[in-house]
Amino acid sequence: DLELDGCAVRLEALAQEHPQRIALLRRRAVILNELGRTDDAITQWQALLERAPGDRELKAVFADVLADAGKTQEAATLVETLRDDRPDDGELRLQLAGLYKKLDRPDDAAAQVRAFRDASDGSLTSGVRAVRTLERLELNDQAEAMARDLAAAFADDPANAYAANENLAELLFRLDKRDEATGLWTAAAAEATDATAVLSAARALSSRGLTTPALDALIGRVDDFPADPELLAALADAALRDGRPEAAAVHLRPWLGALTDVEATGRAVTTAARVARSAEQEVSLIDELTAATPRTDGETWLLAALLEQTNDPGGADALLSPEPGEEDQQPETLVRARVELLKGRGQNVAAADILETFVERPGNIRSVLVRELIDLYSRDLRTDQALAWVERWKQASPGSVSPWLQQAALLAGEGKDPAALETLQTASRRFPDDLSVSTALADAFTNAGRTNDAARIYWNLYDQADSISAKLP
Repeated sequence: DLELDGCAVRLEALAQEHPQRIALLRRRAVILNELGRTDDAITQWQALLERAPGDRELKAVFADVLADAGKTQEAATLVETLRDDRPDDGELRLQLAGLYKKLDRPDDAAAQVRAFRDASDGSLTSGVRAVRTLERLELNDQAEAMARDLAAAFADDPANAYAANENLAELLFRLDKRDEATGLWTAAAAEATDATAVLSAARALSSRGLTTPALDALIGRVDDFPADPELLAALADAALRDGRPEAAAVHLRPWLGALTDVEATGRAVTTAARVARSAEQEVSLIDELTAATPRTDGETWLLAALLEQTNDPGGADALLSPEPGEEDQQPETLVRARVELLKGRGQNVAAADILETFVERPGNIRSVLVRELIDLYSRDLRTDQALAWVERWKQASPGSVSPWLQQAALLAGEGKDPAALETLQTASRRFPDDLSVSTALADAFTNAGRTNDAARIYWNLYDQADSISAKLP
């Protein structure tokens, strides 16, 4: 409140210096309302409306201020006048619906939402918004009826049928009609023609704790999309959550075979190893992968992880170690497998050495790899080497703020606050519009006791913010 009080005082002074800037008065009015000084806020809004009597937006906002001050009938009367002047303005109808609800006029509130829907473009988006408005106003029966109408209206529209049904299912779940909601999501997964829709329905179930129907839905469709990596990943995750890892174990090799991205392969290996352990199939999977010819790099990574997991680190090392003289030809997937193996053992120095050798290859200085290399050096307290790689990262990614922020964090971690501050000042000159750099620099100024410099940055950020929520800490 003290900070907002200061803002209000400063805005009042600025408004006196620049009386032509209505935006200053408006900001002050908003802050006064946030502070609970409603009478002062109303006086400020009235002054604003005298200067801009035809501004519809100002009047609509003023109506909300009146409602917040308990003058709901006055607010409704004002919005009714605005609506009559602009009958096609749907936003005014939604605003009026909220005011009618506060006035205990639920039928009138629902009528305004229906009028908004009838006057809209007829899209699913506007329909969903109307449903959610009714729900927010606690007009649940009307919300459910409209959601059912939407689902029926878009049933034959391939682009919107699923979303309309999902909107209904979500509402029914929130209204505690969970069996019907579960049935809708289950049917959506069974009837979907693409893996994305199957995944969406399964995730809707899983995110609400309905892990058994989520897993059943995925099991029912996995044979239709046997090479879809996202669906197979969801199946493995759901099997672990539902305590049925054996349902996913048979699909581990197809999952890894469908992956081409190294990062995704690493995540898949971690999950697959958990599935194998939970399903008590580690030994059988090791035997299967050992005998596999040919074996993909992802499968080799999984085999090494399983050997490590079953207390055979020597076997894992032998599997992943390149032949003498072929270190420079080892594919990235297996290099990353070696790095992850060593990291898991806490051997960060050895992991960094392997990764650095790989990154030194032509074309391999990529942000994701350099970040990991810097992290490994930092864990081992080799800050000088980490900082050296930050410089190379800057050269490889001249348009990225990330290496500058990383450098400042490393320097600050070493107690070199002046150097960290200097880094951020340089970054601020190079990236003057980047919020993360500005915020980090302001924090650094504050830590250095240079509060005036910090305040200057915070005021600039305040002036650039679009909403009151963005202006508050």
